Amino acid sequence: MQYSSLRAAYLRCQVRIKELEQEVAMSNRRLAKNKPAAINKSDEEIKMHAKKFIVLHELFLPSDDSFFSQPRPTGVDLWSKDRYKDEASKTKAILAEVYHSLPDHLHDFISGHSRFDEIVSPRFSEISW
Repeated sequence: MQYSSLRAAYLRCQVRIKELEQEVAMSNRRLAKNKPAAINKSDEEIKMHAKKFIVLHELFLPSDDSFFSQPRPTGVDLWSKDRYKDEASKTKAILAEVYHSLPDHLHDFISGHSRFDEIVSPRFSEISW
């Protein structure tokens, strides 16, 4: 008798697992449909901040392909003249400035986000105004 009640409980759990898996799949499909709108909104916001950055901070960004894939630099004094002592410290300071000028919610889009690199081109003339 105990075996049959355990078996029935097990089968009920299996049915519930299948139902939950279907709900998760439906939710994922809904999220996938809504994702392009969210990405386009972020793209426009990134483009706006990129234009501001180029006009207000740095006209020419480093042309290094891995510039935006680097993590946020730490220990950079944006007001120190040492930021210009060599190319490495200049690049590090510019990247720190990019992070500093962007709102916090856009920081995740910088490092390792290929769309950010596509939107914020290293060359001024490639940003669509």
